[in-house]
Amino acid sequence: MNNNKIATIAYHHVGFVPDSLEEARYAVTKEQFRDHLDWLMASPYDVLSVDEAVSIDTGGPGGVVISFDDGYVTDYDHVLPMLQRRNISGIFFVSAGNVGKPGYMNWAQLREMADSNMTIGAHGYDHTLFNALSMDALDDQLKRSRLELEDKLGIPVTSMSLPGGIGDREAIARARQNGFELIFGSCPRRGHSGNWNTHVIPRLALRSHYYVPELKRLVESPYFRAGLEFRYRGLRMLRGVVGRGLTGKLARAATGIATSGRR
Repeated sequence: MNNNKIATIAYHHVGFVPDSLEEARYAVTKEQFRDHLDWLMASPYDVLSVDEAVSIDTGGPGGVVISFDDGYVTDYDHVLPMLQRRNISGIFFVSAGNVGKPGYMNWAQLREMADSNMTIGAHGYDHTLFNALSMDALDDQLKRSRLELEDKLGIPVTSMSLPGGIGDREAIARARQNGFELIFGSCPRRGHSGNWNTHVIPRLALRSHYYVPELKRLVESPYFRAGLEFRYRGLRMLRGVVGRGLTGKLARAATGIATSGRR
């Protein structure tokens, strides 16, 4: 496994604005997304698939992996064609229990995504936060999330992102025991692919006001990322003092990773 410097960026809503004001802060337009991709393609960074990030020595300033959470149908309608036109392979984290529900991709669309060289990962079975589950329920979520995707799509599923970006050490250990080799979280910093299979992989969330200059700062500026990480770690400490419930929405405000339930 190579030890590339990798910025993994995370999108939630592309090309539509959800009703929730909280989630709308993480919605980007199709035009924003197009401009983000064009900047990345022209930048000195290698835009990599997950497999490439761990198998290719990029050298230079490192690489960027593009990820998408939740499995919304707009990933199929808007995102897939833009990635295909640029020969980019993204990773899409999907909650199997939500497949086919209104607003989400169906199994045929997901199979087309996989056949188009996109990576499909799990995102819990129904997006329940892992820290809210008993150990038996957590094991059930992890097992069902992987096995149903593998059964319906006919592909191995060895990557996942934590619902809400939340998971303690026990949850991470059980995820690995249930066959997940790569686990993506929400800490807003760059990482190194050499420790992806032993550490939770950090991600940089895209917000509604992030145009190309903000994306450039997100990828390139350690000072900008340090500010985001400071808020992220502060909220984790607050959660430990006052409990998870009070800080759940604050965590999303700091990291951009969805902590609320899905409609």
